Amino acid sequence: MPNSLRPEIKAHERSTIADLALRLTGSKPESEARLESCIVNVLRRMAASGTADFNSYLNRVASSASELGQLVSALTIHHTSWFRESVHLDRLKTHATDYARNPNLRSAPFTVLSAGCSTGEEAFSIGLVLERIRAEHQGFEYRIEGWDVDPVSVATANRAVYAEASLTTIPAPFQSLLLLGSGKTKGLFTLDKCIRDRTAFKARSLTMTNESAFLKFQVIFCRNVLIYFKPDQVQSIIHSLIKRLNPGGMLVLGHSEGIDAKAYSLEGLGNSCYRQAERTTAAAPKAFESKVISPKELNKQVPSSLTIKKAASGVSFQTQQLHLERPNLILVGASTGGTDALERLLKDMPEDCPPIVVVQHIAHAFAHSFAQRLAAAAKLKVGNPNESGLLKRNHLYMSWGDYHIGVRRHSHSYFIAISSDPARHSVRPSVDYLFESAARGEHCERVLVCLMTGMGKDGASGMLELRKSGAMTCTQDAKSSVVFGMPAEAVALGASQLAGTPEELRTLILQTLSLPENRASDLQKIS
Repeated sequence: MPNSLRPEIKAHERSTIADLALRLTGSKPESEARLESCIVNVLRRMAASGTADFNSYLNRVASSASELGQLVSALTIHHTSWFRESVHLDRLKTHATDYARNPNLRSAPFTVLSAGCSTGEEAFSIGLVLERIRAEHQGFEYRIEGWDVDPVSVATANRAVYAEASLTTIPAPFQSLLLLGSGKTKGLFTLDKCIRDRTAFKARSLTMTNESAFLKFQVIFCRNVLIYFKPDQVQSIIHSLIKRLNPGGMLVLGHSEGIDAKAYSLEGLGNSCYRQAERTTAAAPKAFESKVISPKELNKQVPSSLTIKKAASGVSFQTQQLHLERPNLILVGASTGGTDALERLLKDMPEDCPPIVVVQHIAHAFAHSFAQRLAAAAKLKVGNPNESGLLKRNHLYMSWGDYHIGVRRHSHSYFIAISSDPARHSVRPSVDYLFESAARGEHCERVLVCLMTGMGKDGASGMLELRKSGAMTCTQDAKSSVVFGMPAEAVALGASQLAGTPEELRTLILQTLSLPENRASDLQKIS
């Protein structure tokens, strides 16, 4: 294609692409990094179809079902692998084996759904596990369905042909169920016909939740999919999936997508696995559940005493005091879903606000612009992290590139400190790096720490160190988190003292900032 006809997306068309992603896939790219990825993919399709401007490409999509499918694929996140999070497949094996041994159950096929199946590796990993069980238990049958919104990925899954390079990720006991190519198919492999015949893939959106009749499943896998949806969509999808479970069926989510089991009338089994709770049994064990402070309670009772509840950890309840002081430093960490949560948390900070240091996992190219946007929402100035000086009041600091940001304490003041130390949890900047740098100063009673929505566990151990040093610690709750990963890890370690929505945590921040200098407030806590 000549340079004059090189595909181009104009500035005003970026929002159109984001809206198309929501309409076609059910998920809108909230981060700049994800939107850029979608735009690059659309430009690739424009080049492949010989169209230079976006309107012409949309006309082509409107007249071609094939190109519409390609556009859906371009706007979809693609990430999967064989035997990912293998502990879930171990639990599947146990569940299916129990089913196979029960003569009252095995008359019907053992049904499994892979929701958000992408190109099929997850569904066929499930098939390899179930086929071995079928060989060992006479009369056991199974059926697997894979759903994905991307028709191109679904077509790949239905072909069931994969590159030999991925064979190393499939455990040796299952290799006998694989068929290696030769001649024209050399370097490729497929699965035994007995598995392929029992597995089917369909182009379906998880946001289509209003069907009146549908197949039910013994196990539903929906892993590392919910992170791309907003909280209200996540709740709707989970409720829809639960309706598709047979009695006693199991729902399997990604390790970083843990939910409040009780809120969905489920029993938590550990490792983000859940089972429909029996109505006649005792209440289900509590998962990472947090009882939050309401803004109304805070407005009424701070700085007097306030009764709250700590995130459930199975311990007996006892009364103790949570000590709050007016902070002279605020630290915040966030990842997936954090750009929105941070703006809600830090909106309209008051005058004479202490310095705020933020780590948000974001593409380095967009870090500076996001820092400016967040500071504007907070009514603060943007502090330059490359000027290793005193942290200033009414300033917000973030890393603008591929380096850690931390703080160092001298007397009663804090200074900025950046570092090119290795990545932590595969990310740089790292929340743990920031939190641990502050914890080294000890006596952190006037440091307020928030850990917001995000995948993984970055920030959890650092928050624990800060709590041991006396800092005030809080986390975003499960219900409002896009991904209840990092906050859940902090709760599990006992690092978090309070939990709430971004708005509720903002209320807490404002109330502590309303305390006079060198004055404290005691909140009575049940823990």
